[in-house]
Amino acid sequence: MTQIHGFPPRGLTYFWFLNDCCDDSLVDQQIEEFSRARIATVCLHPRDGLLLPYGGKDWFDFIRRTTLKLAAKGIEIWLYDEDPYPSGNAGGRLVLDHPEFIARKIVMHQASPDEIKEDGLWFFPAKGKLLFCALLSGEDSELISDKTGNVGMVRRSWRMMKNWDSKWYYPATPLYTSDRAMANTPEYAVKAGKIPAGQQLVAFTVEAVENEKWGYSVDTLNPPATEKFIEYTHEKYRECVGDMFGRQITAIFTDEAKYNGGTPWTPGLFDDFKAAYGYDLRLRLFDLFSSLETPQSIRTRLNYREWCGRRFEKAWLEPVAAWCRKHRLKLIGHMSPEDDPVIQATCLSNLMPLQQHMSLAGLDLIIPAVGDKNHPMLNIGIISAVSSAQQHELPGVMSELLACSGKDFTMEQAYKILNWQTVMGLTTPVIHGIFHSLRAEREFECPPDFSPWSKFGGGLRRLSEELKPFQEMLLGAAQIAPVAILWPIKSFHMQNLPWQAEPGGLREELTGLVLNCLESHVGIHLLDEADFQNGVMENGTLRVGRAAYSHIIVPGSTVWAAKTWDLLVKYSRKKLHVRQYGTRPCYLENVNGVEHLTLHPFKKLTPANIKSELPALMEVSSGESENIRVTGWLKDGRKFYLLCYLGNGTIGAEADSEPLELSGNKITIVMAKQNEAWFSLKQEQCPVKARPRREFAACAGQ
Repeated sequence: MTQIHGFPPRGLTYFWFLNDCCDDSLVDQQIEEFSRARIATVCLHPRDGLLLPYGGKDWFDFIRRTTLKLAAKGIEIWLYDEDPYPSGNAGGRLVLDHPEFIARKIVMHQASPDEIKEDGLWFFPAKGKLLFCALLSGEDSELISDKTGNVGMVRRSWRMMKNWDSKWYYPATPLYTSDRAMANTPEYAVKAGKIPAGQQLVAFTVEAVENEKWGYSVDTLNPPATEKFIEYTHEKYRECVGDMFGRQITAIFTDEAKYNGGTPWTPGLFDDFKAAYGYDLRLRLFDLFSSLETPQSIRTRLNYREWCGRRFEKAWLEPVAAWCRKHRLKLIGHMSPEDDPVIQATCLSNLMPLQQHMSLAGLDLIIPAVGDKNHPMLNIGIISAVSSAQQHELPGVMSELLACSGKDFTMEQAYKILNWQTVMGLTTPVIHGIFHSLRAEREFECPPDFSPWSKFGGGLRRLSEELKPFQEMLLGAAQIAPVAILWPIKSFHMQNLPWQAEPGGLREELTGLVLNCLESHVGIHLLDEADFQNGVMENGTLRVGRAAYSHIIVPGSTVWAAKTWDLLVKYSRKKLHVRQYGTRPCYLENVNGVEHLTLHPFKKLTPANIKSELPALMEVSSGESENIRVTGWLKDGRKFYLLCYLGNGTIGAEADSEPLELSGNKITIVMAKQNEAWFSLKQEQCPVKARPRREFAACAGQ
């Protein structure tokens, strides 16, 4: 059996979509093709259309046979922890066996005057457990009267039955008919009377969270549910192929893990919340759904989102990561969403601190686009992952790529996307993916197919070889990013916006700031408040892990932790450059709640003065300066820069007066010292061209 060389792999890793009967002869034929194509790593991914019953004995027998075949060819193996995604439900089996682990969400019902019937009753759906019912003041949602104990059940939706059949109860007897009516649908109801002006009647229930894959989602905030998930998946794989862990099988991939429902509820929520924050969340549930900006409502939303994020971390992510470490496996994958802080605020609370539990910081890109001026949001995912890897000293970054790219996708697009993310700091690209079967609807499940026998096979093989030297350079390297943009996720917690389809608001301010910095060739990171607070100041520089910052930008925002603000003021007096961009914050959060912020001592940063206020990595000039990306890196005492072009075709440019040719089909390297290549490059991988003052190397796509 061939010994695998180790982790992380070089070149391209592939999802192998196991999506049909998985016939042994076809599986063996495809493994031969993987070997001939020199594919280094595949992830065994159960997928829509799988006809080998997932999680049963036949499935694990198949896994054993297939991993042995792959290992014999020297192909590194990752396991995938779900069928298909998001991770946590064991192919839907978990909530079928254990309905107590179904995810639940808090739902608000609010009475309107026209809903109050003549008898003074207010009705609301009985789809789950009643949490609280109350009459609240309309101005600040303060409790006026607790109505929870007054809520009862009614049935008022009638169904008429003509000629009711007595044989239903008395078969083999003469028929006796009668008209009947039944009221069979239960509802909650409470005596409301007339709601006084300036007051509101509300109720809160818990409802199951539906899922299009399995019927219901799993409660990832419930520690016993996570234990059962590990038992159904990870432990079964250990029994099947545990002897290969840490050798031929190096990682488990987790995909799109998150908590569910937007306003999740889990057993013990209220007791645990009160122990953490000192008040009863039931009396403040209205604040989770309102747009009020009172000190109480803001504090409730901030505390609740923080609790959800920490609970997900403790109940789901930490146990899964600990199991992988114990069994010599890397935890690879990503939590979702990464790019949109609006949705992230209600699904993860905050992705930034979660990345430290992964073996590689992770993200996903499922449209065929790059982070240019038409897609500025796409920069958030890759930059946040690279930032986390630098700040938490992870070896690199994984990105799941090219899903949903469509039938007209081209290799030129693949080069542009992979090269862009590599320049930004990607070390481990995972291609989505190789289809085991394209039979019937499978061809359209998530096209295109990137198998070695597809039209992309030769191009991807060349691209894989060309990326290897860059991956070698970037693994463990320190990024030169002297500018940190504070991650304003609390502002998205505060605004309580579950979805934002249109542009504008704080999200556009953030993505616009990031894009303007990138277009100005400024080295940037996103920096979470907790990491900022734990950083070390030395001679005007803030150090966080491998990162070092001379400039901090406070982006458009509404609220920051008081400790963060105090440190910003303190560090600015110690020659750390602090700049304010966009909407100025108006609140500070402390242990007792929130307070109004009136002092804004920092110099304003605008799109017009970014180039004069922030340090550029290098001066790059071109007839088309937009869409040129530059990143700087340090490794083994050597400094180098990576450049690429996000537009179409090839352009001429100058970097510090040296001529360059930039294209989306290649990555250009600029070494900081003449003729000092600190890593070895094979000529066929990346031809090196010497320049009088610097060494340049360009890898061109074919």
